[in-house]
Amino acid sequence: MNSIRNAYQSQGVVPFYQNHGSTYSNPHTNDIHKCMDTVFSMWKPKMNKVLDLACGAGEITTHIKSDNITGIDPYTQEAYFKSTGKHALPYSFEDIIRGTIQDHSYDLIVCSFAMHLLETSRLPALCYALTQISSNLLILTPHKKPVISWGWKIQGELYLNRVRARWYEC
Repeated sequence: MNSIRNAYQSQGVVPFYQNHGSTYSNPHTNDIHKCMDTVFSMWKPKMNKVLDLACGAGEITTHIKSDNITGIDPYTQEAYFKSTGKHALPYSFEDIIRGTIQDHSYDLIVCSFAMHLLETSRLPALCYALTQISSNLLILTPHKKPVISWGWKIQGELYLNRVRARWYEC
């Protein structure tokens, strides 16, 4: 496979993860970790209880190294377990919009390299649902999308090694 972006274009995002989720690995993991180190140093987010949203193969979970982190991803549970030894909850963005985890609470939600894949028309509903479970959201993305509002206010932004991090509070 030439690139994940090409695979998204040829297969579609959901079919790609349905077919490759068990072996998925983010090719930007090292840059994600460097960016997270800078985030921790600069913004010092509270991380007693963290949600690794669209957790992939556990790039965020393995970097944070906490027992109080929950991974959620409907497609990469096998890859997540291989990397972290933890079971990810099998929920999608649509499940979260429908209120599947509305009774949960987190100090911080981290969504790495995934929220920009959500259909733009669904983004307001997801953002609102996330305000119900945390007051802090950290989005890592390979480009400028998504730019969100819908209850969230940007508190900081950085761009490091082709990884953009935005910290929001509601």
